[in-house]
Amino acid sequence: MDSKDITIEIVSRTSLRSFDAMRCTSKEINRLTYDSNIVDIHEQRNHIISGLITQRTPSSYSTRYIKEFVPSCESKSLDLGFLSDDARIRASSDHGIIVLERPRIMYYVCKPATKQLIQLPHPKSKYKVDKLSIVVMDSKPLRYKIVRFSRPDNIVHIVVRSSTQERVNWNGD
Repeated sequence: MDSKDITIEIVSRTSLRSFDAMRCTSKEINRLTYDSNIVDIHEQRNHIISGLITQRTPSSYSTRYIKEFVPSCESKSLDLGFLSDDARIRASSDHGIIVLERPRIMYYVCKPATKQLIQLPHPKSKYKVDKLSIVVMDSKPLRYKIVRFSRPDNIVHIVVRSSTQERVNWNGD
């Protein structure tokens, strides 16, 4: 095995987070991290799932939400059958983490690839939530922030911080 083969092996087995750091080591490694063949090998070895999640309602009067995963080329499919029909996707991140809302203002953070579902504490707010956004700070362990835009005055609340999956709290209410 020559040095190029060894480099390809290392690059294809590293985490995506390490790609940025590896790009700074040499021009050859920088080029390899953008090579579509290396990216394909990396996705296969690390079981990376890529695609998008769609959500629709059968009619304008329905409270059921149909969620489907549309995989990208060469990606495996993802079963979303574990998600409740009455759960509505309110926000998503580029890490594949989504925020769901169920009736009676119950929120969940979900990682569909692993079927992890974390119920968030009930927010103490007199305002109706208009929009939500999620930003993933770190994936291992899962740390995120959720920004909530409330009515009537579009008051911005940074409402969730989590350093671990077990400790979740609402702030700003």
